[in-house]
Amino acid sequence: MEQHADSDKEVNLNHARQAEALLSLHKISLALQGQFDLKKLLQKITEQAAQLLETNSGGLYLYDESTQALELVISHNLGPSCIPGTRLALGEGLAGRVAERLQPIAVSDYLHWEGRLKPQCTPPIQSGLAVPLLCQSKLVGVLSTLELEKQRTFSEENIQLLQLFGDQAAAAICNAQSHASLVKSEALYRTLVESALVAVYLNRDDKVIYANQRACELSGYPKDELIGLSVKNFICPQDRDPGASKSSGDNPDRNIAKVIRKDGQIIEVEYQNHWIDLEGQKTLIGTAVDITSQRETERLRRRLGQIGHDILAISDLRKIIEDVVTAVVSHSPFKAVGVSIYDRPVAPTETKGYRIQDAIGTGLSEEQMDELVKRTLSGKFLPHHKILAKGRKIGQISYYVQEQDLPEITEHGIPSRDSASAWGPYDMLFVLLSNGDCLLGRIGLAKPIHGQLPTPEEIEPLEILANMAALAIDKAQRMSALHTALDQVQHTNRFFRALSEARDLEELLAKVIHRGIELIPKVQGGSVLLLDEREEVFKFCAAVGRNLAQLAHTKFPWQEAIRALRLDQGPQILTHSIQAQGDLALITKELGEPPAATIILPIKQGDKIVGFINFNNFEEESAFGSNDLKTIAELLPEIELALMRAHEREQLREQALRDPLTGVYNRRYLTKLVSRELEHARHYGHPFAFLMIDFDNFFAVNDRFGHLVGDRVLYEIAQLLQKTVRASDAIVRYGGDEFLVVLLETDRREATVVARRLEKECSVWLKEFQRKHGRVKLSISVGLACWTPESKKEIEAVLDEADQFMYRRKRRKRHRAQTKARKRSR
Repeated sequence: MEQHADSDKEVNLNHARQAEALLSLHKISLALQGQFDLKKLLQKITEQAAQLLETNSGGLYLYDESTQALELVISHNLGPSCIPGTRLALGEGLAGRVAERLQPIAVSDYLHWEGRLKPQCTPPIQSGLAVPLLCQSKLVGVLSTLELEKQRTFSEENIQLLQLFGDQAAAAICNAQSHASLVKSEALYRTLVESALVAVYLNRDDKVIYANQRACELSGYPKDELIGLSVKNFICPQDRDPGASKSSGDNPDRNIAKVIRKDGQIIEVEYQNHWIDLEGQKTLIGTAVDITSQRETERLRRRLGQIGHDILAISDLRKIIEDVVTAVVSHSPFKAVGVSIYDRPVAPTETKGYRIQDAIGTGLSEEQMDELVKRTLSGKFLPHHKILAKGRKIGQISYYVQEQDLPEITEHGIPSRDSASAWGPYDMLFVLLSNGDCLLGRIGLAKPIHGQLPTPEEIEPLEILANMAALAIDKAQRMSALHTALDQVQHTNRFFRALSEARDLEELLAKVIHRGIELIPKVQGGSVLLLDEREEVFKFCAAVGRNLAQLAHTKFPWQEAIRALRLDQGPQILTHSIQAQGDLALITKELGEPPAATIILPIKQGDKIVGFINFNNFEEESAFGSNDLKTIAELLPEIELALMRAHEREQLREQALRDPLTGVYNRRYLTKLVSRELEHARHYGHPFAFLMIDFDNFFAVNDRFGHLVGDRVLYEIAQLLQKTVRASDAIVRYGGDEFLVVLLETDRREATVVARRLEKECSVWLKEFQRKHGRVKLSISVGLACWTPESKKEIEAVLDEADQFMYRRKRRKRHRAQTKARKRSR
């Protein structure tokens, strides 16, 4: 009994430690979300990992995709020999092997590990655990936590806990890197504004507080003189009142005014102003262009200045490229234009595959546009490196490409009006969209009005617009990526909290399925099957969008299901046609018609497959793709850790439902069992039976041998009963020396056979007991009763019937014994 108490105490202590570790992990994850200083974040991640696993040192490596190497960026208590900047190739050392395999690795004896680094750190590493840092299935780096003082064996729980922390850390690192890129983009924005050909200025309290280089050139004032001047110093008196200024064209918000330069020259400018809240103060922001000469070119410059001003304030990517298309086709010599945005930033020298994320065009027929969009989205478009190689550069970022170098245009031409020989019918002008380091997309132009190559004066405003558009596109993409990453972290944390708050295993599993439905739009339902180790079968434990009551009693043999479903190969997609073939068809035949498409996600505890999750679509075989599979697979670490905790809670509940002496179920469990099986039996029309078992003369064992031997008898009989009946049947300790056997899907004839087998096995056991301890008058009496779906009896009445049956048998035995005793006395 003391051993049972010690065992329970140890289980409770382990459970408390795990709950404390998970709570600590949750607090650490929340703290990482708001940290955007990358250096401080990396230091904090390394220290918190060591604290989480109670180790004395560690390190954090970041992965450089261009060189395919790891760089040590943070060294925590590793001594002077392990300094930041150290680089490792894939497969080199503990961190290198983790990066190569994308799997956690734990080493208990690092000094004798074949993959250790030579020379060793000082002091030498004794043990280590390292996990990959993955963000959206992409390697970010490797996090290691190390022991320098003693050897340590890391448990599966340690590994899962550090992996889960690593997933949160990777998301935080990606967020910080995105934030740093956004800051860089804003610096680039300031640089472009400063060097723009459009004058940009800020006025506050009628004084200039900022002016770019173009504004200084336009006014003739050096920047240090222009800052602080009142607008009255350089605006002609008749134009100082905005109400007296002339409107420009069809836009009343744009005005024309005469400006007095510092040298006294009067020029005509077109400007646009509006009020903004800057640093908590009302500030006027404006743009201006000189319109005193080259009126036609400057008309385009003015228009593009407005568009450049507008698109810098737009955060919606689609709206940005729509505005660019409209501006170019309305205010340039070209009447056919298309803007294409790449699915990722691409280096100018890069030749490997990329695709078009979005494309908008105008000036083409509907059929031509459909064909062009279809070709660009499928990858059948002229790559940018061929534009750079084959095109003739006629501007800073503009390339003229002739029709023979445009396969997608040659096959499905975009006709131009009849033109001079300088511009072929299918020639194109491409203006590249660049953020300074990479190409984000391009503007394609055709149908020149005059049929000639554009002049430098016509190209210059287009390139200004392209630079403004690229800056806005880059900013919009980075903001979108940052928001997406933050949303993902928040969703992950909410999901993690929801799992930790689940009341029972079924609720936890239902939340897992609902999370899959949230992540993948075409998931219509799902189910979870877990391993029943006693029967070695997979059983349905939760379902969404499917009837769990109908699935609950369907079982799949463990090893057979692993082989047929290929669970050892990881997450995969199965279609209806695949599930209707070979071994898989035999496995799923009990469920009827399989879903159209299913994502299968194996669940492991250590190296053992203990279950799998199905995410179903019931209508389309092509509903799921590889990206869906990756997205769903990212749930696995959280699911497996949550299941481990839920399993421990179930073990505690199971202990509460079992008799501590014999290990079989107690009467508290009987009510739950009968309620569940009664519903199933009524639904499927199955009978079930009760065997009431009682020991005859059990008190004699206690009187003669003592209660310890009596307890041993009860334990051994309970084990005998469990071995004699099926694993699906239930043994309940009903009273002091009474046991109840619940035989599922069993009629009276079958129950009678089981009762006789029990009496025979108990008789064999009794002979062995008497051989060891001496003869004692001990036997069992078995009472039998059966419930059928046609029966109107309550379960209590059926139990009472089994009880009465058993007592009648006891009385008959007693009567026969008394009769024999009287005969012997004569």
